[in-house]
Amino acid sequence: MQNLSLYNTRTISLSDLTGVNVVRHFAIDSDKQIIYLLTSHSIYSLTLENEKIKSIYSSTDQTIILEDLCYLSELNHLCLGLSNGDLISLQFENDFDENINVIGTLEECIHELKSSPDQQILIALTNTKVLLLSTYNDYEPIAETLLDTSDFGEQQLVNVGWGSKTTQFHGSVGKKAALETVNVVTTKLKSDDDDGRSHIVWRDDGDLFAVSFISLTNQWRTIKIFNKQGQLQATSEISLNGYIESAIAWKISGELIGAAMRFNNGQKLTISFLEKNGLKHGELVLETGENIKKYVQHLAWNKDSTILALVLRRENDSYIQLWSLSNYHWYLKQSFSFPSINIQALLWDIDINNKLHFITDNGQYHSMSWSWISQVSYTNTRSLVFLIDGCHLFVSNFTHSSIPPPMSSYEIICPLPILAIAFDDDHDKLILILSDGSLAICGSSSSLTNYRTIIHLSEIKSVHYVTSLISSSESPIKNIHNATHYRLINQEFYFIENSHLHIYNLENKTKISLLLNFNCLTTAIDNEEIKHLYLQDEHGKIFRLDNNELHAKMHFPRACSHFSVILNGRFVGLTENYRLYLNTIELAHNCNSYFIHDKTILVYSTLQHQLIFRSLINDENTAEISHRRTGK
Repeated sequence: MQNLSLYNTRTISLSDLTGVNVVRHFAIDSDKQIIYLLTSHSIYSLTLENEKIKSIYSSTDQTIILEDLCYLSELNHLCLGLSNGDLISLQFENDFDENINVIGTLEECIHELKSSPDQQILIALTNTKVLLLSTYNDYEPIAETLLDTSDFGEQQLVNVGWGSKTTQFHGSVGKKAALETVNVVTTKLKSDDDDGRSHIVWRDDGDLFAVSFISLTNQWRTIKIFNKQGQLQATSEISLNGYIESAIAWKISGELIGAAMRFNNGQKLTISFLEKNGLKHGELVLETGENIKKYVQHLAWNKDSTILALVLRRENDSYIQLWSLSNYHWYLKQSFSFPSINIQALLWDIDINNKLHFITDNGQYHSMSWSWISQVSYTNTRSLVFLIDGCHLFVSNFTHSSIPPPMSSYEIICPLPILAIAFDDDHDKLILILSDGSLAICGSSSSLTNYRTIIHLSEIKSVHYVTSLISSSESPIKNIHNATHYRLINQEFYFIENSHLHIYNLENKTKISLLLNFNCLTTAIDNEEIKHLYLQDEHGKIFRLDNNELHAKMHFPRACSHFSVILNGRFVGLTENYRLYLNTIELAHNCNSYFIHDKTILVYSTLQHQLIFRSLINDENTAEISHRRTGK
């Protein structure tokens, strides 16, 4: 029962990389923190440390288009595919101009380049659907395969006749009905929004890859799965009432291939999941209706397969959505709109958890980083857990019941997706931050129009209703894409935007802004009678806000993704690599969660399925319980 919390954003202007010189693709050098940008005729490097942009390669022939690029970290070079069939290597040891080599030339235009996850194999795909596999270190050919064939692959499914028409009872029409053939004619071959290009995705272990392409013979978009030797393994099944679109991504855990698909004559837009044998195995329904104007432009899994990012396009507007699967239910955790902007490409960071990079056609590089948090509001009389799912906020009251999500005690429904929430335990206040930057303030009276509260358990008497709204034009949040770290203390609403800590008074509508000279990683509120806000920078240093001034209090040995303020001005923190700290003392190196009970007891769980209770008064272990899950 967790939500995604945006904790860091960054925007860098790419100056003149717009219009005909817009960025089409990019690659990342994680070690040097360099972004390589590909336009139609040039390659640029963007150094994230100093935000400098440098031109490193330009095509002398303007009739030749740079089609794709991929970066090989082990050899420290870029590989470029050109429209004239040239395959070019750019070495970065010395001067760029002295290290440009033409590896080889194909007879057709290179549409797509993709390296295997282990960087041992390079795939080049031409516009005539020829697939060429080669080794990456010396570019020796491994296989050359023609995509556009009728072959299914080595994992051809066998029909043994179970449940077939010939074995069924046909009633009064007799056995002759079993011999009749029915010709099914599909009404549509491909989507009107298809980009027309071929796309390659690798499974993370490097043993298999999939190619999504449009057949030159029948204009169907098909997905074919190959092994790393270039041998065809399987082909996606033909859906009689649907068709595949261009967006595709192989789940990092290797289980399934996600592909955008439409069904029911375009009235159902989904992300369908395919197994390695090409058969469909589940789906995520994005939208249904007679006139769906949206389509999926990009699709990408994060490094641990917990988040599926997709870019939706509708006319001139773009939307980034983050989805997560839990208990067989897909949750829409984040949704950002970009009016009149096209998102050219996006990639998840391979080193930093839940960090997304993307480029827009207005000449900007963006990065956004999230962390998973459990949002619990508890007092002596009740304990609430909040769970975001698009326009729905599920609220579970564990005082009365313990039911698993997506079920809940009650839910609040808004007209726009919910990005974040802020709550005050002492005053039972709740604020919903919506995707347009507006604030929905919850109380105990009836809801505003377009906002509903649905109670699922009759014994729940105290629930939240949306009682007032601060519109996006009046909201203290000016750029919802850069706003992070929402907190609420009585009438004071805190958030960070553009390196400033903003304090907005909900009662008198005034705002105070404080310039921060550090990047805030996370925040916390103490449990004192007069509450204070605490901020932690990206190096683990803790600051306390007093009278609109920040004062340093303590420094964790490592930056903690979550921390809490406890008795006597001490702090408990948990890092992303499972280290638990009490101030500067490491309590555990295998902790995956913790909780402060009654201000005096630290409760934490370990990777070995232990639950440990530690007194915060006398600093001694009061009990240790070991529990291991079983299959029963």
